[in-house]
Amino acid sequence: MTLTSESTRHHSQARSRTARRVRPLAALLAFSLTIGQVAPAFAIDETTRVLLRKLSSDGVAAYQDGDYQRAVEKLEKAWSILQTAPLGLWSGRALEKAGRLVEASERYMAAKRAPLDRGGDRDAQESARAEAEAAYEAVQPRVPTITLQFTGAQATELTVVVAGKTILPDFVGLPVPVDPGTVDVSAQRGTEPAVTTQVSLREGDHEVVTLDFRAAGAEGGAASAQAEGENAPADTGPSDAGARKGSWQPVAGWIGVGLGGASLILGGITGGMVLSKWQELGCGDGAPLCDAGPDETAPINDLRTVSTIGFIAGGVLAAAGITLLLTAPKKPREVALRPYFGFDSVGITGTFQ
Repeated sequence: MTLTSESTRHHSQARSRTARRVRPLAALLAFSLTIGQVAPAFAIDETTRVLLRKLSSDGVAAYQDGDYQRAVEKLEKAWSILQTAPLGLWSGRALEKAGRLVEASERYMAAKRAPLDRGGDRDAQESARAEAEAAYEAVQPRVPTITLQFTGAQATELTVVVAGKTILPDFVGLPVPVDPGTVDVSAQRGTEPAVTTQVSLREGDHEVVTLDFRAAGAEGGAASAQAEGENAPADTGPSDAGARKGSWQPVAGWIGVGLGGASLILGGITGGMVLSKWQELGCGDGAPLCDAGPDETAPINDLRTVSTIGFIAGGVLAAAGITLLLTAPKKPREVALRPYFGFDSVGITGTFQ
């Protein structure tokens, strides 16, 4: 009896060790068989059923090997074709291990709510639903959240994006679940520049993020002006200083033109008087001999000096005035002005580009 009992005890322990070794394989087989028995929402032929079983089995195997990215890829494809509690459970586990806690939470919830197939392994399905519910409760405290607040803007006038997902205005102010890591947050009002920030979160963190649109208005305007400056050609037109400069340039320009014109007229009149006096003294063009003395020629020489100064001053003043008019506040232009004068004509010639 003792030998029999000892033999029985060893045999029982061997069976227990064997059961522990094959448990992962048994779970995988039960999982695959459950998929094969659950009735999908649409008809699946036998070939598709075999391929689906292989796809899900590869996903579970990748999970058990620690290749969570590959597990997610396989199980997500299988889940998109056929949604069962066991498949949802394994898919959620893979997502959780890959750091995608928000999706894992939703997948556990979907697995918990997956309908039972009457023709399938009811125990395996109920067990998967219970495990999915427990996994959902366990992962919830680990999911980080961001609560958004705004100053200088209303949520209803903003387009809010958190971690690449658009948040409806009704949900602004509520904790937004995100995955751990660096999270991009942005909000935009109409065509104004978006206000953006980044938040680094660990598992279980809960952050309140405030975006200030009052400061963003000034910063956005400066940024826009800077961007326009970088993209515009070298000559961008008058700046603020140029505008202030242009406010006095037209006045000074017209004064210069007026004084220049008066000086040119003066030069022309006195030049005409010089010619007339010379002709009265018989010293004009073609006169063979001029007998006028110093007393008679001195006044004529004075008029000649006045005429010359008038022409020179008039040309300079007129050129300066025209230059001021052309450069305020318009784009500066290249101006080349040359006064000309003769015995019978006077004026200004030049080129404008």
